[in-house]
Amino acid sequence: MLLNHYNGISLLFKGLIVKNFRELPNNSFEVSLEMSRQEQICPYCHNKTNKIKDYRIQNFKDAQIFGNYAFISLKKRRYFCSHCHKSFTESNPLIYRYQHFSSRFYALVYKEFQSMQSFKAIATRIGVSVTSIIRWFDVISFSHPKLPTCFSIDKFKGNAEGEKFQCNISDPITHKVLDILPSRTVENLCAHFSNIYTKEERNKVQI
Repeated sequence: MLLNHYNGISLLFKGLIVKNFRELPNNSFEVSLEMSRQEQICPYCHNKTNKIKDYRIQNFKDAQIFGNYAFISLKKRRYFCSHCHKSFTESNPLIYRYQHFSSRFYALVYKEFQSMQSFKAIATRIGVSVTSIIRWFDVISFSHPKLPTCFSIDKFKGNAEGEKFQCNISDPITHKVLDILPSRTVENLCAHFSNIYTKEERNKVQI
């Protein structure tokens, strides 16, 4: 079973070298990875270099593997540029700089946001704190939809930003919700449309 997992994990971390892999007692995996050594382009002077200065170990949590979470230990090289005498860390496809979770882990969290459920339910299933889930949710940014030729405005009772009623903007022809605004006041509605949409876009609305 361990050999089958090892072969599967080698395929999951394509482009990386699996140095060690073991199953933990809490039904999770611990994987030691390393990038293959390659000639690097210095991000400062854009010259090529292959001189290693030292190594750094970065530990982080990855998304589920075979239904269990994986804890990654990535050995990263720091290269030295002999042209500008500066050092830099090699880039990798798994995690961004200064992060504690892999990009695949964040993708899993954002996928959870697509279904109707509480922050606590997501945090329990993912294995992080509720405050982390709320913080990640708050940084999601969606582009505003284009204004159709016909749209409708309606209020509904809520509690966002201290307001008793929120505003629902929808397309009555396609029956799709275009946007949800925290306030239904005329001042906030005018500010919303004037700040986001140009005059040409607003003039396209007929009804």
